[in-house]
Amino acid sequence: QINEVLYFGRAEVRQATIPESVSFYEEWMGEHFAQFDVDQANALLDEVGLAWDDSGEVRLRPDGEPLEIVLECWEEFCPHSELVAEMWTDNIGVKTTMSQIERTLWLEGNQANEGDAYAHPYDPIAEPNLRAASCSRMRPLGSDSYAPLWRAWYNSSGEQGEEPSEANQQLFALCDQYAASVPGSDEYKEIGREIATLYTEQLYSLGVSVAPRVIILSNRLGNTPTEGMFSGDYMFWVPYRGDQWYIK
Repeated sequence: QINEVLYFGRAEVRQATIPESVSFYEEWMGEHFAQFDVDQANALLDEVGLAWDDSGEVRLRPDGEPLEIVLECWEEFCPHSELVAEMWTDNIGVKTTMSQIERTLWLEGNQANEGDAYAHPYDPIAEPNLRAASCSRMRPLGSDSYAPLWRAWYNSSGEQGEEPSEANQQLFALCDQYAASVPGSDEYKEIGREIATLYTEQLYSLGVSVAPRVIILSNRLGNTPTEGMFSGDYMFWVPYRGDQWYIK
């Protein structure tokens, strides 16, 4: 539905994991839990003990209170978040409210561990960049946008924050091995596959789709691109040399 409503059917429904261009990508990764399956979603919620209320409208927390989530987003992701909030509320009883928030304010709240959930871009595409910044693309604490209490635990050698899950600690250890391996070697590919498998299975982010991004440029601008790759890995606009554009 998001694909049809927002991207005119041109997007690809896909999980948030490494891209197909990476040498150790496996096809199942992009499809892992990316299907629209209300029955399976409800079964998973039943399994973890989130029972329905007596009216069958909302799920209840262990303390008996309604399960409610605020899905925060900045302006770019409001349309996606509205649809997701509606689907979660209507189909699986997870009462979800979308909240548009200024990006800097959102980051401050996230670092303080105040948010429930948020919508964000996931746009790494270049394999060499998976090794950059201490493999931050492949261990979901490398930026300021994931699990601040886990991050504090790592940064303080366990003296502060909250001890991460066993899977997350395993992921960090593998990333250290990956960063020290020789690119293209058998060891590199095997460790990379282990990391990608663990990262995908843990579902740190829930993927929606990969879609073309529409960029609007004035006809009065000369020397502008007609197509390209808009990604953080390539610093978005940098390859298109905006300093060399001109007004006709």
